[in-house]
Amino acid sequence: MDSPPRRKRKSRPDYAPGVTTWHAETPDGLEEVSGVIHDAWFDIDGVRYDETTQVLIIPFAQEGGWGPMLDDPAWRDAPKPELVRTSWRYRDERVPFVRGTLRITAVESVTLDQGAGDAAMLLELLYDSATRRLTVEGVSGDLVARVHRLDVTAELVNEVALYVRRRHGLLGVSDSAEWVSSRLLR
Repeated sequence: MDSPPRRKRKSRPDYAPGVTTWHAETPDGLEEVSGVIHDAWFDIDGVRYDETTQVLIIPFAQEGGWGPMLDDPAWRDAPKPELVRTSWRYRDERVPFVRGTLRITAVESVTLDQGAGDAAMLLELLYDSATRRLTVEGVSGDLVARVHRLDVTAELVNEVALYVRRRHGLLGVSDSAEWVSSRLLR
C-alpha cells in the first residue's frame, strides 16, 4: 500500500519562522514534492553527490507563496513581494525566494546534465520503477539518479535566499486591463 507523503514542521532555534519538510517514499508521494520544487531556481554548481553516504543534495530557492505552501499556516508570515516601481506601462516587484534543499538518499549513481544549469530552473520529479531512475527534470536539462529505493525529501526554510525582479506589464488591449506575469501563469 502506498503511503501518502509525510509533511512535518520542525522548529529550529536559528530559524524562528520554521522549516517545513515534504517526504516521499512512493511514486504517488512524489507529486507534492514536485509541487515544492516546480519553477524553483537552482545553481548546478551547488549540487553535491556523496558516494559514501549515497546522498544527492540539490539546493534550490523557491518563491515563498508557491504551491503547497499556499495553504500551510506555517507560511502565512513568509516574505512577500514588495513593489519597487510603477509606471503607466508596468510595475516592478522585488520577489523573495526562500532557501530549500532537495535530498535524495539511497543513490547508486548520478548523471548530471551540465545544460541543466543554463536555465537554472527545476520542473518536477519523475520516477521509473522498472529502471529505478529518479529524474529531477529541469528546464534546460535533467539530473538523473539511479536509486536502491525511493526516498526523497524537500525542505524549505522560511529565510530569504535570493530576490528576483518581476515585471508585470499590460499585454495587448483588454477591457479588464489584467496585469499578468509570465512567472505567475505557470
